[in-house]
Amino acid sequence: MPKLKRIACFLIRFSSLAKDLLLVTVATQSTDGFQRFNRSVNIYGLKLNVLGLNQPWKGGDVARKPGGGQKIILLREFLETIRDQNDLVILFTDSYDVIINGDRKDILKKFHSFDARIVFSAEKYCWPDSSLASKYPKSNGKRYLNSGGFIGYANDLYELVNADRIRNDDDDQLYYTRLYLDPKYRDQLRIKLDTNSLLFQNLNGEIQDVELRFTQAQTIDRKNADAFLFNKAFQSDPIIVHGNGASKIPLNSLGNYLAKSWHPAIGCISCDESTFSLESIDVTSWPHVLLALTILKPTPFFAEFLEYLTEIDYPKERITLFIQSRTDYHSTQIEDFMDDFKLIYRDVIQGEHSPKSEEWQMRNAYLDECLLVNCDYLFVVDSDARIINPNTLRNLIETNRSIIAPMLVRPKQFWSNFWGTITDDGYYSRSHDYLQIIKNERR
Repeated sequence: MPKLKRIACFLIRFSSLAKDLLLVTVATQSTDGFQRFNRSVNIYGLKLNVLGLNQPWKGGDVARKPGGGQKIILLREFLETIRDQNDLVILFTDSYDVIINGDRKDILKKFHSFDARIVFSAEKYCWPDSSLASKYPKSNGKRYLNSGGFIGYANDLYELVNADRIRNDDDDQLYYTRLYLDPKYRDQLRIKLDTNSLLFQNLNGEIQDVELRFTQAQTIDRKNADAFLFNKAFQSDPIIVHGNGASKIPLNSLGNYLAKSWHPAIGCISCDESTFSLESIDVTSWPHVLLALTILKPTPFFAEFLEYLTEIDYPKERITLFIQSRTDYHSTQIEDFMDDFKLIYRDVIQGEHSPKSEEWQMRNAYLDECLLVNCDYLFVVDSDARIINPNTLRNLIETNRSIIAPMLVRPKQFWSNFWGTITDDGYYSRSHDYLQIIKNERR
């Protein structure tokens, strides 16, 4: 009789990690900040669902005081439709002041490393109710919850946003904070904070902790060229960058580089995006430009200044001239110029002429005039500047950007016509990249 072979049997349980990620945000208007956010989402091929677009904002003045409860209400309504998708991970972030800097694979990898069902971003400040600071669990990193970014499974987030009542103008961060500080909800939903900026980086109060770094490779091309943010305090490279609180301007600066925007080996990658050619448009339909000439003081070679302007290669019938001066020195030249060209340009308008005019009043005047004549673009040229390239206006329009300003630098000096950044008081401060910019090392 044959012997029976002993076979060892094993029961192995595999833990299946979610692989499906959906990014969700709230944006009632398509602002420049939202467009920057949306671009970063597209760069990394993420799926995005925008809630509240073109709807009235009812969440209060969140730039000045607590509010934003409407975001939770909109998220609650959306999660109701997907609450049964247990393997779907939802990444919720703000949009006007957020840049995404990584793809689905990297985001999910970092999320799963927390061994949590829900992970909130964290910051150094306990806001909006500082009295709750003592109730937070102790941490070696950042202790306090920030609601500008969190990630979790759809069914768990549904439970979270339905755990309590909230009004449109209540504060969303306070809502989540109270639930996190309740041990019952924190344990039941397995909520954790990203205390070491593994996935989320809130910039308010932490600018000094981060620095820009760039991808390194033997060969750099547009596919692998990228910039990323490195947190020196925690030795991490967070993916979700949030310009919360007073860090909006630093985020604007970082946005020039992040999400495959600029790399030292290539230069400006994003500059070629969304451009167009005027040649594809009938000349009679070219944008209507208000050319604002501003004379603040007597100007040498003023006749040459006017001559250069007339040589701009752009249909004169699509240009309205708006001339302002607060000096009598060039009055005769201005009058002669207007007489010579009043039938050539679409229109020639002389603004208020007074030595008592303040510069800010003159700047505001051409903005008002632009709206009055229904211009598509405002092109501002002061009398001490020279437009020597006839194609300048066409080139600027074809870049298809909201605002473009020149860079003027005094030879062999660090003086320029722009500030790299500003202090909290609104005064000049040197940005991290100011010297590289004025030296034409970053352009």
